[in-house]
Amino acid sequence: MATMLTGVLGRVALLPRPIRFGGVGGGCAVLQLGFLAGLVQGGVDRHLANVVAFLVATQIHFYLSALVTWRDRDAEGGARHSTARPK
Repeated sequence: MATMLTGVLGRVALLPRPIRFGGVGGGCAVLQLGFLAGLVQGGVDRHLANVVAFLVATQIHFYLSALVTWRDRDAEGGARHSTARPK
């Protein structure tokens, strides 16, 4: 499983950052709406369901954003791999 995930992340990392950014954001928006629909259909009050779905989707988005969108950045916000060309 870990090897498969590493392979998928390696291929995704080749995509331009705006594509990765939009994919993570769009995927999490769909996930939030799915959670919301499931909770409401399960009988949870719609306002509470919205809060819960938002909080879950936000946490997943934070994790995926760090893992997929910004994986080439270090903890200080700099690039992990230097792209500077020697003079």
